[in-house]
Amino acid sequence: MSYDLTKKTTLKHLQSTTMQLRSYVDTKIANLPVEKFLDQAKTKFEYSFTFNAETYPGATNPNLDGKAVLVMAVKGVDNSVAYSFLDLSELIDVNKIDKV
Repeated sequence: MSYDLTKKTTLKHLQSTTMQLRSYVDTKIANLPVEKFLDQAKTKFEYSFTFNAETYPGATNPNLDGKAVLVMAVKGVDNSVAYSFLDLSELIDVNKIDKV
């Protein structure tokens, strides 16, 4: 049985590619975002939204005052909260919603 030099080169290339891939995957895993989840206590539907910096600390005014808005509070594992505001006025007929 003769020795095939191209197969040895291919094996070295495969090993090198595997190491590069492993390094790439390890880097991506290390840089995954911190786990976050919806804070149900602070997530709410506002029939007629009014932005307040004290109520939504760290949030930028979305300029949706008076509109129907879904306020989503996203909480990180460090208990920090980020707010996201979704304008619902064009998605739903607010006149058909029971005001609670």
